[in-house]
Amino acid sequence: MSTLDTLISAMESAANLMRGVALDPRVPREAAESLRAKASELDDLADRVAEAEVAELERQDAAGGALA
Repeated sequence: MSTLDTLISAMESAANLMRGVALDPRVPREAAESLRAKASELDDLADRVAEAEVAELERQDAAGGALA
C-alpha cells in the first residue's frame, strides 16, 4: 500500500469514526451535526485525492510510465 493509499484509508477511517460517534445519543445534537459535516468533508477530500492519484497514474501510463 502506498503512502497516499494509507492516507486515504486513514481519512476514510476517521470519517467513519466521526459518523459513529455522532450516532451516540449522549453527544449533543449540535456536536453530532458538526461531526457529520466534518466527516462529509473528509470523504470529499479523500475522493479528490484518490481521483488525483488515478489521474496521475493514467498520465504516467500515457507517457510510457516515465515520471515527468
